[in-house]
Amino acid sequence: SARSEVGHAPTVVAKRPLAALVDILSAWLVAPLVFLFLLRDTGELKRGLLGAVSNRLFEPALTVMADLDRALGNYVRGLFRECALLGLTVALFLTIVGVPLRWAIAIGLFAGATNMVPYVGFVVAMLGGLGYVLLAEEIHPLLPMVDMENVWIWVIVAVGLAELLKNVIYEPLVLGGAVKLHPLIVVIGVSGGAILFGVAGMLLAIPTIVVLKVFVSSTARQLKAYGLI
Repeated sequence: SARSEVGHAPTVVAKRPLAALVDILSAWLVAPLVFLFLLRDTGELKRGLLGAVSNRLFEPALTVMADLDRALGNYVRGLFRECALLGLTVALFLTIVGVPLRWAIAIGLFAGATNMVPYVGFVVAMLGGLGYVLLAEEIHPLLPMVDMENVWIWVIVAVGLAELLKNVIYEPLVLGGAVKLHPLIVVIGVSGGAILFGVAGMLLAIPTIVVLKVFVSSTARQLKAYGLI
C-alpha cells in the first residue's frame, strides 16, 4: 500500500500546476464574456428587474438603474482611455529602444486592446517586443547605450516601465477618475480582488465597486426623495 501511495504522489503533484493554469485560463475567458454579454443586453435584464418592483417603487428603481447605466458607461470609457494610454506608452518606449515605428505601433495596439484582461496586455507587449528584437537583423535605437547585444534587456525594461505606469498612474487616476473613485480605493480594490478571487477578481473589482457605490448612494437618495425612509 505504501508503494502504491508513492506511485500516485507524482500524479497528484503534477496535476496541481495544470489545475491552476486551467483556473486562470477559464477566468480570462469567462469573465470578459460575462462583461460583454451584460454590455450587449438590449433591455431584457432591465425589464425583468423592473417587473419585480412594486408600482410605488417603480420610478425610484428606474432612476437607480439609469444611474447604474451611466456609471458603467463611465467605466467603459475610462477603461478605453487606460488601454489607449498603455498602447501609446508601449509603442513610444519600444520605439526609443530601437523597434521600428510601424512594429512598435502594431505591438502597442495589440497590448492596449488586450489590456482589459489582467496580464495579457503585458504579456503581448513583452513577447512582441522580444520577438522582434531577437529576430531582427538591425535596430535603430534612440538611446546611445542600446545595441544588438543588450537590446532585449532594454525591451524588458521598456515594457516593465509601461506596466508600472499603468498600475501607478493610468489605472488609479485615469480609470479611477472616470468612475469617480479615489486612486487608493482603485489600488486596494484591484489588489484585494486579486488576493480573494485571482484574475477574475482583478478584472471585476472596479466595476463591482462602482456598481455597489452607485447602487447604495442612488437608492438612498431616491428613497429619501420619495419619503420612503
